[in-house]
Amino acid sequence: RTSARTPTARSRPPTRAPSPSALVGADGWAVQLVARAGEARDATNYAGVASRAVDGRDSLDMDDPPPVSFVPYVSLSFLPEPGRADSSLLAVDLRSDVAGEKRWTFEVTTNQADVPVTLSWPELSELPSRYRAYLVDPESGQRKSMRTGVSYTYRGQAGAPRRFQLVVTAAATGALRVTGLRQVPSRGAGSLVSFSLSQPANVNFRVVSANGRVVYQREVGELPAGLSQLRWEGRDRSGQALSRGVYLVQLVAADPATGDAYRAVGTLVVR
Repeated sequence: RTSARTPTARSRPPTRAPSPSALVGADGWAVQLVARAGEARDATNYAGVASRAVDGRDSLDMDDPPPVSFVPYVSLSFLPEPGRADSSLLAVDLRSDVAGEKRWTFEVTTNQADVPVTLSWPELSELPSRYRAYLVDPESGQRKSMRTGVSYTYRGQAGAPRRFQLVVTAAATGALRVTGLRQVPSRGAGSLVSFSLSQPANVNFRVVSANGRVVYQREVGELPAGLSQLRWEGRDRSGQALSRGVYLVQLVAADPATGDAYRAVGTLVVR
């Protein structure tokens, strides 16, 4: 990895970072993960698939050397799969193709006390558009789409490893669709809107007046495939209650992988 000649900016012995294309060949892909804590950086970490790889230790995987402990460091290592006899930590973990979902568990460690640690993925150009990628932080419960974000930061503690998961799923076949958009009966104030997504999507919810003015808008975020419901309290963007009448509801769903969007329109009655 990077040189440790100065005690302030390096984490690893000098190693030339491999090219993802060189690792996986023309028929595979790899995702680079980078960890940074202060001036320390660990960048030669790759997870991916290749036709010659297996789900277990093979010649395409690369061991992760231990960090240089007498300088400030941050270290990212892939953990062996459960049940695997070889317990070596990996800098490169290549597997067979993704049929439905694959998970890579990795661990991040630093010897710096109470420091922000940033995980990033410089680009996903190697990852085909039919796949979705997520960074999962089990400790905080967060699941971040790597297609729509480029980094994730948490507070690191010296000598306390933190585990994460890289989750890659095959996108559902067929085009993104929004169906069944309608207002449904609900108790209490406001309105309840029901709809179904044909596949996971980032959703934007808008309420439009009869003259075409957007009176309310909310970025909902990513929702799973299937039935979802959203509640609107009957107020505009400033929090003022809207007058009685008929409004349009616009639901824009965007594919997290491709950005392709689908818009559905329905009606809302404010009583």
